[in-house]
Amino acid sequence: MGLTLTQMDAEIDTALANAGAQWSSTEIEYAVDRAVADLSRVLPRQLVLDHTVSYTVTGESVILVGGTKALANQYIKYGSETVKDETEVTTYVRDTDYTMDYANGVITRIATGDIGATDTLKVSYTKFRVVIDMSSLTSVQRILRAEYPVAQVPQRFVAFWTWGDYLFIGPPAGDTSQERMSEGKHAHIYYLADHTAPTASAGGSYEGYLDSVVIAGAIAYCYTIRATQLKHDADGALNDADGAISDASNANAADGDLDTALDNAHGFLTSGGSLINTVNQGEDVAGHYGRYAVAEAEVAAGRSRIRDSYLAMAERYSQLAAQYMAEAAHFEDMARRKYLEFWAILNDRNQIQDQNSIIDTFQV
Repeated sequence: MGLTLTQMDAEIDTALANAGAQWSSTEIEYAVDRAVADLSRVLPRQLVLDHTVSYTVTGESVILVGGTKALANQYIKYGSETVKDETEVTTYVRDTDYTMDYANGVITRIATGDIGATDTLKVSYTKFRVVIDMSSLTSVQRILRAEYPVAQVPQRFVAFWTWGDYLFIGPPAGDTSQERMSEGKHAHIYYLADHTAPTASAGGSYEGYLDSVVIAGAIAYCYTIRATQLKHDADGALNDADGAISDASNANAADGDLDTALDNAHGFLTSGGSLINTVNQGEDVAGHYGRYAVAEAEVAAGRSRIRDSYLAMAERYSQLAAQYMAEAAHFEDMARRKYLEFWAILNDRNQIQDQNSIIDTFQV
């Protein structure tokens, strides 16, 4: 049994030196899921469905909704159905009391017949004897072979084709005649499927020796996650820099006020100078004008300092954005290297598997 998600999380934390928690458990779990998905593309699960042929359905209870209802199965043998009322006393007639969609397994009442819009019916029928329902299978990638009947030597592989969740059995190799499957016999369907990722309490569906491959892939995805985060941080810093530049621009637009303040200061000084020669009693008029001029000049200097601070802030944000981008490039390079390692191992494992495979020997 392979590593559980908890064990794999610890392994990845160690490999990433993640003591500072740059990557959360959720992010590491996501990375593991992505690595398992990549593993499935190259080394999928090899599974077999053992299907027991059973095509007779007796007394299936069907409650009509709005005069129609889908049966539990599709691909019904034409004309094989018997439709009765709930007590199984009255037998209804096709195309008089109801219609049957054999491909989709849907029965529909005919308004002029004897079936009510919400009646409960008892329906018996035979499923099409060349069809296998595959809807119970999950994460199927591809169906490789169909064997029917089983337990023959040499094995008897038959042609097949699929439509939706259903597999249609064709003639055996070297033959052109399709045959019905017999009740109670078995068919084997060989197929490829996605692996399941490890959980907190169980390992993945792949062999334990592939844990190291999954860890390598997960680390690559962790590096990609970190690079993406840093790029977002860089975007945020650049947005902050734009805001600071905008504020500086607004402060710069106030230069008219700054120029006015300086003009006022100069005017106050000029006015004060002339008043020194004309005023010789009362308050110090020239002194007041001088203080007003100083105040106006300080206002102007303050606005200039604010503008310069915004520009300095924009510069800091720009430098921070550049730092984020440099770190993102670093993590992208690490991710690229880890991806190459990951895929090299996968391809090597795939070649070994191909050498050991005998599937091509039995192609139909």
